[in-house]
Amino acid sequence: MNTPQPDLRDARVLLVDDTPANLKLLRQALEPEGYNILIAPSGEAALKLARSAHPDLILLDVQMPGLDGFETCRLLKQDPATQDIPVIFVTARAETESVVEGFRAGGIDYIVKPFQSEEVLARVRTHLKIDRLTRHLETSNRALSAANRQIQEATERKSRFLANMSHELRTPMNAIMGFTDLVLTRKAENLTERQRENLEKVKISADRLLNLINDILDLSKVEAGQLDIKSSTFQVKQLIASCCDTLNPLVKPGVTLRYEVSDEVAEAHTDASRLQQILTNLLSNALKFTEKGEVKVRVARPPTADRRPPPSIPGPPSSVVGRPSEDGFLEIAVSDTGVGIPSDALVYIFEEFRQVTGSPQQHKGTGLGLAITKKLTELLGGTIRVESEVGKGSTFTVRVPLVYRGI
Repeated sequence: MNTPQPDLRDARVLLVDDTPANLKLLRQALEPEGYNILIAPSGEAALKLARSAHPDLILLDVQMPGLDGFETCRLLKQDPATQDIPVIFVTARAETESVVEGFRAGGIDYIVKPFQSEEVLARVRTHLKIDRLTRHLETSNRALSAANRQIQEATERKSRFLANMSHELRTPMNAIMGFTDLVLTRKAENLTERQRENLEKVKISADRLLNLINDILDLSKVEAGQLDIKSSTFQVKQLIASCCDTLNPLVKPGVTLRYEVSDEVAEAHTDASRLQQILTNLLSNALKFTEKGEVKVRVARPPTADRRPPPSIPGPPSSVVGRPSEDGFLEIAVSDTGVGIPSDALVYIFEEFRQVTGSPQQHKGTGLGLAITKKLTELLGGTIRVESEVGKGSTFTVRVPLVYRGI
């Protein structure tokens, strides 16, 4: 994006010199450019005029009776009302010591006498442009900061609302599911087939709604920074086996679910429940989109030359998100032989409430599962990436530190 060039024709330039001839030459050089010229014959007069008129630039002679240029500049820079006004020294003293003293006093440039009009114009134009652009940038930064604060506040309000709403919804949903189970188990003999089918539908719908509520609650906690990581040491193979056993009822006829855990993988020290949640989300997705073939979990340590997470570069034909770590890593790959993901969708599948366009109606979800999976992976200090081909399947690879050390 091109930055708009500032209009300098209304700029106010203060000329400070005790010699009228010098003031006349400077004025003749600058007035044709449309600048508003202000005149001060001394340092004392310059200080008063700078406070009242607040010029955009000051051309300040160094050698003046009373307050010299260096002292005048120092006083300008000490005053909050004038400290931001750029000062260019005009002097016959071009030796290094004098130049250094001027910069220490707060000046931004030097014009050496005798000067050429073209040089004066060029330096004045350049510094006015720099000053205008700097002010424009500062104004833009303040506006962006204010907008960012508003966004953060809105996000925090949304997260608090979702968390409160989720808590309020959980209680009646648990009651619905509990009483439905009670009727189905204790009063089953008194139910007709139609009544039993209707209650099963109630139970399934309530279970789906509770899962959605839990997803929203987890997402709001992550965004609000309220999701705690509780590390413990556990056997990786046991965790993988437990996840697969839990999800076995979701395996369709013609689909197999299996896992392989490398011999070099034994214990990990991280949040087992969050890692199990990550794996459950990925396996649920894989089983949902796989009609035949297999869903497989492979667990290993990355090769020695590849013990760090891949770079976080999203985009087709694969998408990678997360942050790297210096620890040793555990790599979990969930692959399937399902429908696959279009390459253009790989860019956004980890975004909240985003779903792959064209997914079958029976596969529609909330669009929160992968977003939560990504955020949980990052909370554990890891990365997640996906590789997929339409019609052949997908592989999601999670890489997390074997030992969680915080982020």
